[in-house]
Amino acid sequence: MKIATVGKGGSGKTTIAGTLARLLAGDGHKVLAIDGDPNPNLALTLGMARDDADNINYIPPSIMEMKKDADGNLKLKMTCTEEELIKNYSASAPENIDLIVMGKPADGSAGSGCMCASHRAVRGVITEMSAYGEFTVTDMEAGLEHLKRGTAANVDTMLVVVEPYYRSLEAGAR
Repeated sequence: MKIATVGKGGSGKTTIAGTLARLLAGDGHKVLAIDGDPNPNLALTLGMARDDADNINYIPPSIMEMKKDADGNLKLKMTCTEEELIKNYSASAPENIDLIVMGKPADGSAGSGCMCASHRAVRGVITEMSAYGEFTVTDMEAGLEHLKRGTAANVDTMLVVVEPYYRSLEAGAR
């Protein structure tokens, strides 16, 4: 099952995603956690040390490319195997959770580049890694951008996290 947490900044998406991943893993399920936020914090919520979290290899946009399927339609496909992706770009978090983190613009600073390719890479990983674990838990970035880009288009369940006030509920409805 593929699950994504979405909502406004500060609503608790990362906390819910991390807690859910840890609970599922604690029950013996194989969990792949994906931090789909260009400002990644899921590693810390999963219980990783700051130094370990700071040294995670981000997935590069080049991990996905457009290829024709058997019918001649263009499809987004990984440029490596699932095993290679996990070996080269995942970090081991407590409870035996594998964590993959979204890439950043080339130099990592604000205003330095478009995140389109990174969103495409996350969307592709969510789609292609469905056979890897029993559960994929993705922490999406705040706001609506990832919805416009279809980053979480292939999840089974989208948890819309809101705060307990009317405006937050309105934002969640959007």
